Amino acid sequence: MRGSTKMASLYLIRHGQASFGADNYDDLSQLGKSQSRHLGQVFHQQGIMPTRILAGSLQRQQQTARGIVEGLQGDLTINMEPAWNEFDHENVLQVFEKTSGQGSLRQQLAVADDKEACFQKLFVAAIRRWVEGQHDSSYTESWGDFQQRISAVFKQLAEQVSAHERILVVTSGGPISMVVQQLLKLDTETALRLNWRLVNAGITKVSLGQGGPQLVSLNEHMHFSGEQRSLLTSR
Repeated sequence: MRGSTKMASLYLIRHGQASFGADNYDDLSQLGKSQSRHLGQVFHQQGIMPTRILAGSLQRQQQTARGIVEGLQGDLTINMEPAWNEFDHENVLQVFEKTSGQGSLRQQLAVADDKEACFQKLFVAAIRRWVEGQHDSSYTESWGDFQQRISAVFKQLAEQVSAHERILVVTSGGPISMVVQQLLKLDTETALRLNWRLVNAGITKVSLGQGGPQLVSLNEHMHFSGEQRSLLTSR
């Protein structure tokens, strides 16, 4: 008979919906705040009480973590870890705007019939230029440096975890897709497509044990079904 394996659980949480189109994108929308509280309530109902909560330093990540703690109804400390921050998408867009010859992003959005679809098209093009690796000096953080940052913080966490810990990491789509890329050995194109499919306040679970990190589930969002389906968003 096999003995039980002591394993820890890591829950990677994408932040709630940010304020797309507002002056401060980094501020959670009211829906994003509701998503965060509801996720915490679901953890509470399922008896999932984290031993540690980590969150990036971005406003939307910190707000999401606070909403989860509110829903959990526990006396929990949120530990700030900037290494879990998203890449600087504003810088990536600004560089693309300067080099594309298509005019400013604001001007293009102003005349677009479907602003969200227009933004998505421009954003995808900007990201593709960034990941090419041929213009690294143009960016505040290159694609390669971003990958290395997430790989390092994930490796450090996996090496320092104690048996049976439940750790919540509130982060963003980019870091989550990088962790999954590493675990499943995905190519860059697939990892980028995964990033664009991650839902707000969705859960990606990783087990951490002697055999190394293992992906358990990806982009869970059943907590936004049924009566709560109006909370489901990916932007």
